Amino acid sequence: MAHLRRLFGLGRIRLLLAAIFTLNLAFSGLQTNFPLFSQARFQWDAGRNGIFYAFVGCLAVFVQGRCWAGSSRAWVKSAWQPPAWR
Repeated sequence: MAHLRRLFGLGRIRLLLAAIFTLNLAFSGLQTNFPLFSQARFQWDAGRNGIFYAFVGCLAVFVQGRCWAGSSRAWVKSAWQPPAWR
């Protein structure tokens, strides 16, 4: 417990942890409430919701792969410095 207290004492980490918690809370709300909404609005059953979630998951993998692959390569190239020759 002392580790958590020390961790939350750091200002930037506290903000990051609060943002991650809020994101996960919102995402879990989406996952639990969307099937109820889609059943009432579109008369979707569990199969259709499964197809929708599979589509969203594949789309997320594609977008994150394309975005993060390019940006991480650019970040690594700018941060990496070759060792000095002696």
